[in-house]
Amino acid sequence: MSASSIVPVINPVGAGYVTISLVASGRSDHYTYEDYEVEAHPNAGYTLDRMEYTYTYEDLWNGGTTSESSSSGSSFSFREYHNTDTYYHYGNDTLTSVTAYFKLLSYYITAFANTGGSTTGSGRYDYGTSCTVVATPNSGYVFTGWYEDGSIVSSNASYTFTVTSQHYLTATFEPDTPTTYIITTTVSPAGSGTTAGGGTYTSGATANLTATSSSGYMFLRWELNGVTASTSAAFSVTVTGNATYTAVFRRFTNLLVNSATYVSPVRLVYDPSTNLLVADY
Repeated sequence: MSASSIVPVINPVGAGYVTISLVASGRSDHYTYEDYEVEAHPNAGYTLDRMEYTYTYEDLWNGGTTSESSSSGSSFSFREYHNTDTYYHYGNDTLTSVTAYFKLLSYYITAFANTGGSTTGSGRYDYGTSCTVVATPNSGYVFTGWYEDGSIVSSNASYTFTVTSQHYLTATFEPDTPTTYIITTTVSPAGSGTTAGGGTYTSGATANLTATSSSGYMFLRWELNGVTASTSAAFSVTVTGNATYTAVFRRFTNLLVNSATYVSPVRLVYDPSTNLLVADY
């Protein structure tokens, strides 16, 4: 067996590979030799722990074969001797096995929180495993993003990624400023009454609107975009956006019907028994 025919053992399987390269060869009057360079190569996510190898030395002078073992770093060189002259009894040195031991890399993930919240998920993770960091805003704050080296990496408070290197993540927060909307109230026709309840409200708040008629007018309805929103002068609405509500009034008119005076608007109904129009309030 020669070094070139060795199948290296990888531990754990799939963690890397070993190359055995013939870099030089020669001969003398009594032996031939080959110089080999043996090098371990870790795959992504692994680092080399050590290499161990064995070789045999054949003692042609005294007889017998001795097996030896040794260890090295990421590479080592070995010269194989092959005796060609039994008179001088040169031995045969032969590389017989190579085993490379690799270790899985691990990285520390740091999840830092700026003012306004807290984080979970910091710790050491093996290469290729999943890491989830979670940002939780304090009361009165909202989460705005996960950042690394000044760039946003996620806008989700719960951020999951595959670990392939060390990370220093920062969760940012800002004061929670509620969304506000403007409720506007108007009257129609102009001068027919007054309104109250308009103003600036936070989203989801309740605006209580009231309409009060001027002298000589009566309230009819509240309108939103030309559509009746309420027929009650006191009207409550949940604020979900900017809106303009119009209080609609009608002027009173005195009517003389059947020798009686009525204030309009009034509904007149014909009474066939008396042949008269009768006010129906």
